[in-house]
Amino acid sequence: MQTDLAMRLRQARANMIGTDDESHYFDCHEAAAEIERLRLWGRLTDQERRAVREAADAYELNNGDADCERIAAVLRGLLARLG
Repeated sequence: MQTDLAMRLRQARANMIGTDDESHYFDCHEAAAEIERLRLWGRLTDQERRAVREAADAYELNNGDADCERIAAVLRGLLARLG
């Protein structure tokens, strides 16, 4: 049985940190994060992506409202993370 590639990458040994293989450890975890990001973004439809952008835009229009600014920032962060 083949395990998920992202999961296998995340199993890179932490004892590599501080050795010549340290960059390999971080490369594995970065690759796993990218795979997970692409999987999540790929599951959203164009309509869903557009809705998140429109919601962020709408929240940004409420100038001065701290809650709206916070929600807009979270939505923009989500969009940035997902590409």
